[in-house]
This record gives sequence, C-alpha cells and structure tokens, in this order.
Amino acid sequence: DHPYQYIQDGIDVANPGHKIIVVYGTYNENLMIEKNDIVIIPNTFDQPIIDGGGSGSVATITGDWVTLHGFTIQNSGNMEEDAGVDLISDNTIIFGNNIMGNQNVIYLHQSANNNEIYDNDIKSNVWGVFIWEESNNNRIYTNNLISNTGFNAKDTSQNIWYSDIFNGNYWDDYSGLDSNGD
Repeated sequence: DHPYQYIQDGIDVANPGHKIIVVYGTYNENLMIEKNDIVIIPNTFDQPIIDGGGSGSVATITGDWVTLHGFTIQNSGNMEEDAGVDLISDNTIIFGNNIMGNQNVIYLHQSANNNEIYDNDIKSNVWGVFIWEESNNNRIYTNNLISNTGFNAKDTSQNIWYSDIFNGNYWDDYSGLDSNGD
C-alpha cells in the first residue's frame, strides 16, 4: 500500500502532475522539492509531521507549481536562512499547515514570485514569514501568526497580505486599529 518509507523517496520518483499522498506519522527528514507541478498532501485529516531534526531547512522548494498542504512542519536548523519552508520557486501554494519551532517559518528569496500562502498556523518560531528582495506578487492571507519571537513577518518586496474575499492575517502582536478588516 505504501511503497516508500520517506516522503523524499516519493518526490524523487514523481513526474509532473503527480500527487504524493503521505500516511500519518512522523518523518524525520529534510525535503528537497525540485520537481515542477507536484502536490504533496496527507491521506487523512491528521497532519503528518515533517521534522527537520534541527538541521537546515525542513522543506526546500525550488520546483514551480508545487502544492504543500496539511502537514506539521517543525524543527529547522537555527542558521539565519534555515526555515520550515525555504521557497525559491514560482506559483507554489503552501496552505493548511502548522509551522512551528523553526528559525524562519517561510523564507521567500531569489525572486520567488506569484506564490500563495494561506490558512497556516505559524507559531513559536524565531522569525515568521520573511520575504526577501525581488520576490513579488505573492499572496499571503488568513494565516495565524502567533508567538514568533523575532517578528511575525518582514516583507522587503511588493506583495499582497490580504484577500478581497477572505481578508487578511491574524497577528498576535498587532496593536493598531483594523478599520478596513484586512
């Protein structure tokens, strides 16, 4: 029923258009997702855990058109660029994940454009969502950014932090007024 012991094994043999369906459990590995047009999802509503073991980024995505949905992503390394999700791709969707205990939650850099990041619980990390220069037109909305010790988000580019349909994000450290509901 389950031909691979590790998620990376499924990624390595996937072709564009494939879905990698992951059974519930804890996966102690660091994913390198270099393929285009793949979907990585669990087979149940329970979130499988991808644990980076305190080394490097938990999931590095360089392929375009990737979807990563429904996981607990935790325990990256503690170097400056280590992340729960290191995103160096375009048109990728990261949603419905619980991302915790990482250096950066989601780190977009090297011109990561047109990505969508939504419905994630982002909590108890050092830095939250970090978008570096020249990563533009990314849409980040309906995420819960809670108890991140350095900052919840930093954006040095031109991105959209709300959706016209679903509004914005929840920030546990926001102290201003939200008169427009974003």
